[in-house]
Amino acid sequence: MDKQPSLILERYSTRVIAIGFGLVVALMLALVVFSLSRLSAISSALDNVADEHNNHAASAYTMYDVSRERAFLLYNITFDTDPFSRDEKIQQFYNLGAAFGEARTKLRASELVSAEKKMLEEQGIFTSVTMNLQQEVVDLVAADRMAEASHLLQAKAIPAQARAFEVINAFFQFQVQETRDMVAAAAKLEKSAQAYMLMGGAAAIALAVLIAVFVSRSMSDLMLRLSGTKVRLEESVEDLEFQKQALDEHAIVSIADALGQITYVNEKFCQVSQYSVEELLGQDHRILNSGFHPKEFFAVLWKTITSGKVWHGEVCNRKKNGDLYWVETTVRPVLDASGKPCQYVTIRTEITRIKEAELVLQRGKEELENLVSERTAELREREELLGLITSSAHDAIVMVDDSGVLTYWNEAADKIFGYPREEAVGKNFLALIVPPQSGYREKYEAGLNQLATAESGHTGEAVELEIVRKDGAECFVELSLSSVQIRGRWHGIGIARDITDRKRAEEQLKLQATTDALTGIANRRQFDVVFEMEMRRADRHHLPLAVMIVDIDHFKQVNDVYGHQVGDNVLVELTRLISKTIRAHDFFARWGGEEFVILSPGSDAESMRLLAEKLRVAVEMHDFPNISRVTCSFGLAEYCTGDSAENFVGRADAGLYRAKENGRNRVEMA
Repeated sequence: MDKQPSLILERYSTRVIAIGFGLVVALMLALVVFSLSRLSAISSALDNVADEHNNHAASAYTMYDVSRERAFLLYNITFDTDPFSRDEKIQQFYNLGAAFGEARTKLRASELVSAEKKMLEEQGIFTSVTMNLQQEVVDLVAADRMAEASHLLQAKAIPAQARAFEVINAFFQFQVQETRDMVAAAAKLEKSAQAYMLMGGAAAIALAVLIAVFVSRSMSDLMLRLSGTKVRLEESVEDLEFQKQALDEHAIVSIADALGQITYVNEKFCQVSQYSVEELLGQDHRILNSGFHPKEFFAVLWKTITSGKVWHGEVCNRKKNGDLYWVETTVRPVLDASGKPCQYVTIRTEITRIKEAELVLQRGKEELENLVSERTAELREREELLGLITSSAHDAIVMVDDSGVLTYWNEAADKIFGYPREEAVGKNFLALIVPPQSGYREKYEAGLNQLATAESGHTGEAVELEIVRKDGAECFVELSLSSVQIRGRWHGIGIARDITDRKRAEEQLKLQATTDALTGIANRRQFDVVFEMEMRRADRHHLPLAVMIVDIDHFKQVNDVYGHQVGDNVLVELTRLISKTIRAHDFFARWGGEEFVILSPGSDAESMRLLAEKLRVAVEMHDFPNISRVTCSFGLAEYCTGDSAENFVGRADAGLYRAKENGRNRVEMA
């Protein structure tokens, strides 16, 4: 009679709770939708402000930066005495003007308010005035009227540029104020959204509190009824935990899912198998497969447990270190509601010692003899396997006794050293492959003597040496020697690898690092090394030393008129001509671009001048393909005791500069 009112009360409570939570969810959803719409509007407004400001500011900043770079460059032009340098800087000045025009055109094409357009027009007026004044300065510089150009730059061009900068700064300030206004509007929208969220949240909290009070009262009776059930469940859990601990202490337990992948293992499982829990989880039991049982054995096992039946039997498994062990195994499937296995619980008991005892008891004299035979065959198989490994190796593997005589020689040694096994075994290893005149011979004879007198195993470091093959070809190998004691005598085991290709590649890389790729002569890096060495030698022995810098006249015109390929051909042809003309002890290198440098140890200024005149005439009279005639200017300097490298080369470079100023195709001494 008491169950009916209680059931009605539970249904009523459940209905009230469901309705209350439905209202809370609806209120929260409405609040979230409204808040998201407001926040979306705020985000859109902020994105618009950011995009517009970034686009306008980027263009304005480009204009400001380019204008500043042009002003600095123009200032440098008015004080640059090198005509070639001035020409390059004037070209950079015009390129910056093009970049300024592109930025201003991009800014004018964007959507601007009236105030921005007005400032941009005002900036255009100032910029036009400034650019006209800057052009006048450039024209004066081009006419070598440097004083007038400097006066015009400082008196008019720089003030006009400053007014243009002021307009760009005003444009920046306008952008900042406009951004602040838009952010304030977005902040207002955000505050309204926060207010709505607070009101909705307060209503939801109040409703949730009412529901919580109702639920608390409804659940108190339920908790009283559950407390008794909890006590009984705790007693059952304690009983099950005791049984589990007792089982884990003496049995190997694992659980697998429907696919056979391990989901649980106990500590006993890990101790016996030597695998950690992390290594076992997610694996299937094939990780323990010893290979002892045929595939049909496991096929029957799997068929039995997947049909929902229990399987029992003895299984030979393999530990992590490779050792075998036996377990008596019971696999019990756990069935789901449909009667199909969803898990497999496996209980194992290790019976390795029992199996070994059974084998010992069953094994008689004949079985022991068979075991010896099997062990002998196993050793023979291992020897054959070792022979197969060494014969398949790409590195040469050799063995010598304590007198240096070869006792083992694999197939790779045939290929590397060129001697077949029949010719090599029994010969002295070093006499066979190392030439008597080689610097390696004495070193490795001493190394073999050390192996012969060693009191413990020794492993040597890998070293490189040059050997002679049977066909007389020389090659490089990387050889490492280790010692091992066999029947009371020390033997050396050598592993050699052919590194001829690697050594050639290293030499090629070294050559590339010190040689100019186009002309084939030394590059500037190699020249610097030789230069420092010769300066030290000249200081130490008080010997004369001279340097010459050679520059092709008007080489830029050659590239512009005939193309860079013809220019490269001129550089190569000039290199060939100079190399043929200079003396054997002169060091010739490419300095950079169309400049070359000649370092002459043992030569004073006069002998260097005579050589330079000889080269100048040879170049002037030489017929260069496609362009006929080419001339060069020469700058010379003689080394003075205590000179630094910079001062020494700087004086030669100053002489070259005077040769250029005095009409080119001439020799000037610093």
